[in-house]
Formats: sequence, C-alpha cells, structure tokens
Amino acid sequence: MTGAHMCLEQEQDSKQPPLKQIILDTFKQLSNEKVFCCSWKNNHLILASIAGQRDIDIYVRKSDRRKFEAIMRKLGYFELAFTYAFPYVSHFYFASVNGLIHFHVYYQFVTGASHTKEFLLPVEEKFPCISTQLTESIPMIGFQEAKYLFLLRHFIKVTSLTGFIFYFRERDCFKKEWKAIDQPEQAGEYFPNFSDDSEISVNHEIANLEAVYNRGGFVRSLVTGVKLRRMLSSYRRASWVQQAFGSFVALIRQVWRKLFGVKKLTVNGGVSIAIIGSDGSGKSSICNAINELYSPQLSTEILGYGIPNATIIDRIIMRFIEQRSIREAKQDNAHEVRQGKQTPLIRALFLCFLAYRRRNICIRGNRRAALGKLIIFDRYSHTSQIEIDGARIRGVNSMLVSWLSKLERYFYSQIPYCDHAFILKVSQSVAVERNEQRIKKGKESKEAILFRHKCIEGMTPKAKEKTVILNDGALQDSLAQILTRISQYL
Repeated sequence: MTGAHMCLEQEQDSKQPPLKQIILDTFKQLSNEKVFCCSWKNNHLILASIAGQRDIDIYVRKSDRRKFEAIMRKLGYFELAFTYAFPYVSHFYFASVNGLIHFHVYYQFVTGASHTKEFLLPVEEKFPCISTQLTESIPMIGFQEAKYLFLLRHFIKVTSLTGFIFYFRERDCFKKEWKAIDQPEQAGEYFPNFSDDSEISVNHEIANLEAVYNRGGFVRSLVTGVKLRRMLSSYRRASWVQQAFGSFVALIRQVWRKLFGVKKLTVNGGVSIAIIGSDGSGKSSICNAINELYSPQLSTEILGYGIPNATIIDRIIMRFIEQRSIREAKQDNAHEVRQGKQTPLIRALFLCFLAYRRRNICIRGNRRAALGKLIIFDRYSHTSQIEIDGARIRGVNSMLVSWLSKLERYFYSQIPYCDHAFILKVSQSVAVERNEQRIKKGKESKEAILFRHKCIEGMTPKAKEKTVILNDGALQDSLAQILTRISQYL
C-alpha cells in the first residue's frame, strides 16, 4: 500500500470467531481449492492445536505449494521465518484477538535433529496415494503412513546427539503419539489404491521397525537407527561434511537464539506502526495488547516517542540540564503554549535535545522494521502546526534560543514516515474518566487532558497510511481492526 490517505473505521461488529472456527474454515477453503494437505504428526494433540494452544504440523503436496501460499495470504495469514530456514518448511500465522494461530507447514517430509532436519523421508515413494482421515473435521494422515513416519523419526532422532536430547526431553509426548497411532485394526480401510507388492513391502518394513521399537531395547534401537541412517543416506539433504558443518552452525544459532531471545522475522519485510491519541484514548493498552500477541513468535518492539529511553550518552548530557526544567518539559504547559511566551534557555536546550532523541529513535525503529520486525510507536511525529509531539521552542528576543528553535525544527523534519498510523478517537468525557482511573505518578490534570484532546483532533501523523478508530467502546473491537490492518503488511 502506497500513498497517504485517511480512512475512518465506523462502528461495526468486529468480533472475531473463536480460533477453532478460523482453523476449520481454513481447512475447508483449502479443500474447496483442491489443495492436498493433512496434519501429519502430533495428531494426539489435535484438540490443543485447533484450540490455538500449539502449532499445527501439516503436510502440503509440493506441487500445491504456490496455490497454498496464495490462499493463506488471501485468508489473512502471514509468513514468518528465522534468518536461516529449511527450504521445505514454512510458518504461517493468523493474528486474532483470541490468540495467534500457527501452521507449521512441510512441503516434503523432513526429519532429523530439530536444528538440522537432515533427511527427506521417502514417504511419497512408499505411499504414492497418501491416505487421510477426518478427525474433528481436520484432515489427518492415515494410520499406516503415520506409523511409518513416526518410526522413521524415532530411529533417526535417537541416533543423533541433539536429536536424542530432544527426544528424551519429550519422551512422554512421543509415547502418547505412538499410542494414538498404534491401531493396526483400523489401518486397512485407508489403503484401497495400493498394489499388492507395494503394500507388502511397506507393511513388512513397518513391522520390522515396530518390533524393534516395542521389544528391541536401547542397544538394538541404536543399532537399528544406525542401519536405517545408512539405508536413507541417498535421502540426505547434504553430504556428511556439509551436514556436520551445518549442524555446528545450526547449534551455535540455536544457542544464540536461546541466550538473546531471537525471534522470527517476516518474510515480506516488517512494518512500523504508530498508535496515536489523546491521554485516556487507550494508546498504552493497545500497544501492550499488540506486543503481547505477536512477541512470542515475531520480533516485536514498543518504542516510546514521548520521552524516548535514554542511552548512556543521553544521561551524561542530561546532567547538564536542570532537573526542574526536565520535570516541566515532561508535562504540557498549556498556558505557555497559548500565550506564546519565549522559551527559557535551559528548557530550549532540553526540548532541542528531546527532538534529537525522538529523531534517532524514529529512524532506528523504521530501520529495524525494514529488517522484518514489527515496530510499535507509542505516539509519533506529525506534519501539523501543533506543538504537542512537535517543535515547541519559541525564540523571540534571544538569538541562541532562536537558533535552537531552528535546530529543533530540523530534527523533526528528519523523522521518516512510518508505515501506518492508527489514530484513536474518544469523547472528552471518556478521556477524562479513563485518565482518572489510571494509576500513574504525576498524571495529567483534567485541563491538560482536555487541551491535548483538542490538539489531537487536528493532528496529521507522519505516516504513509492512516486509520481513525473510534475507541469509546471495548478494547477488543479496536484491536481486531488494527490486527487486520497489520496482517495486510506482514
């Protein structure tokens, strides 16, 4: 979306359906479009998956990949990935006020250590017509295929050091998964299209692996796993040398992610949004709700525009500015703005330095958004002739104050446009009532609230797109509208 324009979101029923209904509708749409997909592992947790409590592992035929991705984006899903990614795996998400839906999509059956996935399993060769069954209206892979895949995953994982650690940690979950699919009396009805030779070969292979799994013991399981790895050597994604190096690099990345909390990035570039409104309009609540929803998966940041977080250098400079002036600058002096008095020198220094810090944080935030992050600005710069969140120094008789005024305006002119600004509108009575209910040290007076409310009415944020949202009602209604807009960027 390009070009700046303003659109007003009228009051409407923005209640979103429960996560289960969204997921079922997604599978229904994929089925109507003739996209072959099915849940292929962890099916014993399908109820938790469709409730949005965990991801859904689905297999999509490689030939249907483009169609699948187009449908998902049309339905409002967006794709996330780490800076490194497996070529046959993708992650699609849907943001709802009720939670985040995660589709973990495989275009080929890959397995191995969790951070390398070194094997492409030959499931399509063994089962030319993969069978499916419906459970809770979700297409799930047939019992025989599920059993074959589970056994391959088991023996491959236990013969890898990192894979074994992961398997041992999740052993109870694997046991429950095996118990759910170990139902041979139900498997036959799902194989009407196999030739006799293919069926006998596959069933014989499954029977051997199943016998070792159930009665083989630890040593025999390791020996079987090593033999299986040799048999599947032609299905490795890379050579032994490349795999060893890739495994080392992937392990370092995994440790880096855990230590520094690195999250996924958007595939199509991130987005910078600004939440704007008068005090009591719900800015902080909306910012926190968006961050709480996306941050478990997506690299998300809230940047305060009002008084940006100070760096060490900032704090050193601030020592040279009188504390009294700082306290006054943090609060809007409505009388001074209206009377047009000249700004005192000390306060002019503070306001100029504040403009410099705001410029820096806006530039830094938009750069981070370009890398694939979601950046949320609590307030933002504007192009209106309004002194709130803009240039405020008045230099009438002092040459130095006049020069600081020009420098301040220069800093504000350097602030880039964010991608989308959401302007929260509330009535004066609601703004005053919400402010009175806030638990905040040194919160604004009623007069300051009314003055800011009036100023916000004529504000034009520096944003490529702008949406006005009536926020007198429930937070969830406004949040649903904002999430829909954000998904269009992601």
